Amino acid sequence: MVGLNVESLSSLAAMGVSPDYVREMRESFPDMGLGEIQSWSALGIKPGYVEELRDVDPDISMSDIQGLAALGISASYFEDVREALGDGVTVAETQSLAAVGASPDYIEEMAEALGTAASAADVLRAAARGDKAGDGE
Repeated sequence: MVGLNVESLSSLAAMGVSPDYVREMRESFPDMGLGEIQSWSALGIKPGYVEELRDVDPDISMSDIQGLAALGISASYFEDVREALGDGVTVAETQSLAAVGASPDYIEEMAEALGTAASAADVLRAAARGDKAGDGE
C-alpha cells in the first residue's frame, strides 16, 4: 500500500487487519481506501462474503455491500430475494424486506400469490400489513 504511515499501520494492526485481508479486499475493489478497509473489518466483512455477493450481483457497489453487512443480510438471502422477485430488486428493497422479517420462503410464496407482476414493494406492503403468504391482495 502506497502512502502508509506509522499511524495508519498502527490503526490497521490494532483492528487486527492482516496484509492478506487488505490484498483480498483490494482484489475486489482496487481503489478501496484505508478508511473503507478499516470500516469493513470492523463490520466483520470477510472476503468470502464479498465474493458471494458479487456472484449474485457482479456490479454490486462497496456501499451496498457495507449496507447489507451492517444489517446482517447474507448473500444467500440477497440471492433468494432476487430469485423470487427478479434481478432488478435493489439492495435497498432487500434491506427493507429483511427489516420487516420477510423470510425467503415468505417472499417466494407471496410473489407467487401476487402473480407475475409482483414487485418487491408489493411483497413489502403485504409483509408490513402482516398478510400471510397465499392471502394475496
